[in-house]
Amino acid sequence: MKLSYHFFHDILSKRSFFMKITTLMDDQPSSSFKNEHGLSFYIQAHNTNILFDTGASFLYLENARKLSLPIEEVDTLIISHGHYDHTGGLSDFLKINKNAKIYMQKDALLPHYHDKKYIGIDPTLDLSSRVTFLSSSKKINDHLYLLSELSYPQDGMYEGEDHHLDPFLHEQSLIIDEEILIAGCAHNGIMHIINAFHDHFHHYPRLVIGGFHLRSKKDLEGCEELAYALKKTKATFYTGHCTSDEAYKKMKPIMNDQLHRFHIGESINH
Repeated sequence: MKLSYHFFHDILSKRSFFMKITTLMDDQPSSSFKNEHGLSFYIQAHNTNILFDTGASFLYLENARKLSLPIEEVDTLIISHGHYDHTGGLSDFLKINKNAKIYMQKDALLPHYHDKKYIGIDPTLDLSSRVTFLSSSKKINDHLYLLSELSYPQDGMYEGEDHHLDPFLHEQSLIIDEEILIAGCAHNGIMHIINAFHDHFHHYPRLVIGGFHLRSKKDLEGCEELAYALKKTKATFYTGHCTSDEAYKKMKPIMNDQLHRFHIGESINH
């Protein structure tokens, strides 16, 4: 029996693609790599190299070199939101990589504060010629989608010259093949982001990676309830950065094998 081209095409299209996410920067100390309060992932998927955030400084570059991950070959850079611990290495990236497409929500350039402390992007950095500024969610291509347009103001977080409560419209999450959700700090609430994913794609993600922004006393009081809600999605979760040890310890016994920590230099294969 002769099998048609369309038969093989259908079989190949249904095969799971290979994706590898390597943590370049996280808060947790490492015996082999530099660490700081920041986040950066190197993502290899569909024969493309994606960088998600740039940590708080150039240190993610040192870790990338040690891992033989070439930053100059990054095709796409995603900035999750306009805070220094995710954008501090941006100036160094621009010196090394001259061709990557860079995506950022336009409000990420506004001044951002934690109480009175400035925590925004370096205001002297000229991004006008390199960055595609967005004001909503965005389909980049058949495999990549940026989810935004959520708003979840938080006490102590401010934006703009008038110091108004930050609505976090500058936050965006990366979705790969409608299966994988990558968040920066999930200031909009990780469950709210997952529900927005469900509203758009009509199913839950299979894999969720990122910080959950669980650090305050109020966050800790609600993290067990959150753990039960996340567990119901049946997704696998990897977290770190702004997810405190206390929050993780409360959530892990509830979520068991659905919850893990990511570590600098380690990769998640999917």
